[in-house]
Amino acid sequence: MEVIMKHFGLLGEHLSHSISPQIHQYIYQKLNINADYSLIEFPREDLESIIKSLYRSSMSGPISSPISGVNVTIPYKKDVIPLLDNIDDLARSIGSINTIKIDQGKLSGYNTDYYGIQASLEDYLPLKSSTFLILGYGGACLPLIAYLLNEGAEKIYIASRNPQKGIDDLESIMGPENTRPAIEFVGYDQLDKIKGKIVFNTTPLGMFPNLDQSALSKEIFKNFDIAVDLIYNPCETKFLRDARRSGLKCQNGLKMLVYQAIRAVEIWNNIQIDKDTASDIYRHFNKTNIMENTYFMENTYFRQFIAFPENLQPIYLVGMPASGKTSLGRLLADLLGLGFVDLDRYIEDMTGKRLEDIFKKEGESAFRDYEEEALLATCKLENTIISTGGGCITREKNREILNNSDMVFYIVRDCQTIIDKSSLEDRPLIKSNSSRIFDLYNNRKSYYEEVADYPIYNRSSLETALFDMVDIILDRYSDNKNTKREGENINEK
Repeated sequence: MEVIMKHFGLLGEHLSHSISPQIHQYIYQKLNINADYSLIEFPREDLESIIKSLYRSSMSGPISSPISGVNVTIPYKKDVIPLLDNIDDLARSIGSINTIKIDQGKLSGYNTDYYGIQASLEDYLPLKSSTFLILGYGGACLPLIAYLLNEGAEKIYIASRNPQKGIDDLESIMGPENTRPAIEFVGYDQLDKIKGKIVFNTTPLGMFPNLDQSALSKEIFKNFDIAVDLIYNPCETKFLRDARRSGLKCQNGLKMLVYQAIRAVEIWNNIQIDKDTASDIYRHFNKTNIMENTYFMENTYFRQFIAFPENLQPIYLVGMPASGKTSLGRLLADLLGLGFVDLDRYIEDMTGKRLEDIFKKEGESAFRDYEEEALLATCKLENTIISTGGGCITREKNREILNNSDMVFYIVRDCQTIIDKSSLEDRPLIKSNSSRIFDLYNNRKSYYEEVADYPIYNRSSLETALFDMVDIILDRYSDNKNTKREGENINEK
């Protein structure tokens, strides 16, 4: 029986930089859905005719085959509403549509940006009784406002070039009873007095190719704990870079983009994608996005300032199992043009044995012997990033090697986050009892702090931790300094 190909697409005015086709094709491949996804670009005056063409079983013009569903992006998220047959209750309350399902000759509108925002902010809950600042009042602002209100926000400030226009528009969508007194529009000259939990950038400032722009002055970041930018290219905008250097947790817009796509696929295909699969999809694109962005930066920014010595000693990453050492080490090595060694994989290659088999058949002590031998061999390498095993620091000889090295990054990640967010199947010491990680941490914490030069907090996003390391390397090697900088206070923040 022939499987019918489904067709989906994205409606918008300027779509040349969209990565939605890559995201959707990856999801379809992962879920074994026979479908494709295309970009449907057209001017504003063609919107009504394009929507009408969705009804037809045989289409012409920009849409050349039957389509089962489309996403909608700027500037059509509001304009499309009166052209549809049905509007989902959530989308109607938000006043914005970004997903249309075509079924039995009817067009139904949804807002999946809301679910993308929900996924992006899950690590920062609870939001109840908190204050927020949103920079800009564009299409992405509406689902964000709705989500924050539903989570019990006490106050939402919205910075706009035309505050009165924003007030009138929002009240026409949500009604004054739902927007007052929780929401207040302000001018950009009033931001220095606002303090809150999260500051959001929904403006296009900082988006490629205008990389040197930000909607917020550096000195205002101190008034917030978290910064979220809905831009995903570059993965670290000037807004996020300034926020990170001010000590804030940071999140870019990729997670929102991926999770809204996942929700659209669920709606179009009447399916539910499990949490683990959704996480795998996001992790795939997060790593891809970092490397695509850093490849650009590698050739135009980082390399021209870094002056490594000819015989650079290994740069080490230490930390708990599943803290992110291997992912960050590989990304850092690729970014800086250095070699990379995962010490656990090195041990497997050296012994011809799987780690799990060593632990099962020979015990932990034998593994530590192999680990000591592997570290002694790899410490002679030059121009290399080395990701160590979580327990490497328990041996005194290993700590001596690390203490005599030039640079050791301690990747710090909360134990409960490791349990909640990571697969522990390939972690022999904790896979059968994840709660044991707390005991391991308490036993090892002082050793990590002993060998570490720089703590790197992997607590919000992978790219934040990566760029923290890059900043330190730039500071250390920009003028080929040869003295080791004093380590920071590496107690838990």
